[in-house]
Amino acid sequence: MRVRYEEAIARARHPASKWPGRGSGNRLEPEAWPVIRPRFRLSAGDTVFTLGSCFARNIERHLELLGFEVPCAAYKVPLEEWSGGFGSGILNKYTVHSMRDELAWAAAAQGEGASEARLGEFLLPVGGEQCIDLMLAGFAPVTRARALERRRELAALYRHAFTAEVVVMTLGLIETWRDAERGAYIQQTPNATMARMAPQRWEFEIVSYEDALQAMRDAIELLTRTGRPDKKILVTTSPVPMARSFSGEDVLVANTYSKSVLRAVCGAVTREYANVDYAPSYESAMLSRTPEVWEDDLVHVTTAFVGKIVERTLAAYVSEAPGPAPLSLDERRTRIEAAKNTSLALQGARGSSPGVRFKERERILIIFPAGTEAHGVEFGPLDLRGCKTFMAQLVSDPGMPPADVALEIRSADADAPCFSVIQRLAGGKLAWRVPLSGLPAEATVTISVKLCEPHDAGSRPRVRVGNARFIAPPAP
Repeated sequence: MRVRYEEAIARARHPASKWPGRGSGNRLEPEAWPVIRPRFRLSAGDTVFTLGSCFARNIERHLELLGFEVPCAAYKVPLEEWSGGFGSGILNKYTVHSMRDELAWAAAAQGEGASEARLGEFLLPVGGEQCIDLMLAGFAPVTRARALERRRELAALYRHAFTAEVVVMTLGLIETWRDAERGAYIQQTPNATMARMAPQRWEFEIVSYEDALQAMRDAIELLTRTGRPDKKILVTTSPVPMARSFSGEDVLVANTYSKSVLRAVCGAVTREYANVDYAPSYESAMLSRTPEVWEDDLVHVTTAFVGKIVERTLAAYVSEAPGPAPLSLDERRTRIEAAKNTSLALQGARGSSPGVRFKERERILIIFPAGTEAHGVEFGPLDLRGCKTFMAQLVSDPGMPPADVALEIRSADADAPCFSVIQRLAGGKLAWRVPLSGLPAEATVTISVKLCEPHDAGSRPRVRVGNARFIAPPAP
């Protein structure tokens, strides 16, 4: 932007043009609330399609409870495909490129029909009948039949991206991963299975401002020219930081650079497109001087603060009340928290008997079975009330004899377990899902492995138990 001196001076007379200090007019402490100047209006009951990471998921829950139609909030997958937080979390998009490429796929599927080739475009075989969808969060393996079925669901869901009155896009990261074989971006960091199968296939890239801006332009133009021509697009930079940087930089420095690039991209597209506007949720979260903004992990924004952001934004964009009796912030927060799955990860393993050999890494437990006697680790005490499912990924070494993996749950001071189950692991890997009920408030959890037959004394068999966790689903 370039204007003459007189216009610049006139613009600087706006009450919000001067950085606030303490005292009257302090808009920073304890919470920062920038002035919002809408370029368009929204109507109560509009259909809103949400694109972005977990920040977008939280926004959509508040919008839904305030009377808007939010198709993504209603989408759910089984626990083994996505168990954390909301069932719609599998829709998370962490980069502009993943948003653009998913929209391009959806537009093609809508235009030419969802053929099996189109449905299978992002699927990566990982052994047996299992495959990973490279454009969905979590990279949980499923059967090819289920992956194709889910892609049909997504083709139907993404039609709303083109027909909705409003699209909300929250930009998250510029650290991306590419599939060198296909020459295309993937959703997130390759998991251990993908790395073992083809380590040379995956490439890390920090995209430039120019590249991120072009990807955003592509996404906006796809949305604008497909379906509804009067679509309104609200963009923001997600305040949720990257959990880990692969740049070699301090994550605090890398994250600041990433958010700066994406904030600049948001500013550029709002200047270029009349139907695109910027909502300053990033500024509210990052400039507020209160710990109530962040969850204890210092990564995720609290439900209550997201609710305040949504309220402030709607107050600026919507002239009429979004429903006959809008729910209060406290009511929305209670309902949103109650709608989440609660996941309790098993960590802090200790040998269940002297001499047990094991290793514990981030989200992976490695047990070295000694033979045909049970060899295991234990956790706890844990409060397992409300937990309905135990989930883990089991992987055995190639050529290892079949093994029995046992899960045992014991109440405090009890002689016998209140729950036990055994899973036969006969080579390769499997997803272990165990239904549960009536678990105690103070429990010890044991996972043990024993070989079904003797093994070569010179070998060192291993069983990997990955991402072991208990899930408490929301109340019906």
